Amino acid sequence: MHFRETLAFATEPVLASLANILGYLEDRLPQNLPNSVRDYKFLDIEIKYGLLQVTEALTFFHYSCKLIHRNLCPQSVIVNKRGTWKLAGLEFAERCNESDLMSPVPCQPFTSKLPKMGQPDLDFTAPEVQATSTCSPLSDMFSLGMLICAIFNNGRSLIDANHSTTNYNKQLELYMKMSGDDRKDNRLRSCALYQLEHNIQDLLEKVPHHLQEPLQSLLQTDPWKRPNAQNFSMASIKNSAITLPNKGQSRQLSDPGCEILASVILV
Repeated sequence: MHFRETLAFATEPVLASLANILGYLEDRLPQNLPNSVRDYKFLDIEIKYGLLQVTEALTFFHYSCKLIHRNLCPQSVIVNKRGTWKLAGLEFAERCNESDLMSPVPCQPFTSKLPKMGQPDLDFTAPEVQATSTCSPLSDMFSLGMLICAIFNNGRSLIDANHSTTNYNKQLELYMKMSGDDRKDNRLRSCALYQLEHNIQDLLEKVPHHLQEPLQSLLQTDPWKRPNAQNFSMASIKNSAITLPNKGQSRQLSDPGCEILASVILV
């Protein structure tokens, strides 16, 4: 609420961000961080339910708000004390294309000329943002894919650019070579390429079977080959039966009648 002389806002107690729980950037965490956060381990059911909540939040964001989040990463997912995952960090949001929701719009790519803290996390940024200075709701879907990777990779994306666009482009080029037809060319089989392929294969072994194929579709370098939030939700999460206890009773989240809050909070 906004009055002439005062500004009031409402919030709720939170446990931590997803980055805190996953131990991402652990060296930057406060020393007095509660053990309940440091020692927190997600159950499989919590990850399934949490990803469903994030995907539903993106669906609400893209189709109802007509906005692109642009900074979906572990730091922008908040876990409250009830275990609910909520999408935060909307300071970089962009308006969707008015004539065609999925078509790209201009946006500011990551650059060394601006403070890194004032830009989206480069490790979770879609390729087209850096290559063409454009983004769309499908750019958020690439970031969602990297977020899923981070959940099963100690909070780290497949890309470790260290705030360097040069590193980002080199690693992305390796990824494209590995996933494209030219991966059979022996001239491209560098040590770095082998390492990336090993990292991806090792990661996929940690990802639940029902998420492996949808995850690979999210990580397509061509945005038009990625699923939108609605399709991904149906294909990967809701097809996996998730049962949560509810006052002594079980609750099927795959039931179309189940109410899922598309939680978007401003920070």
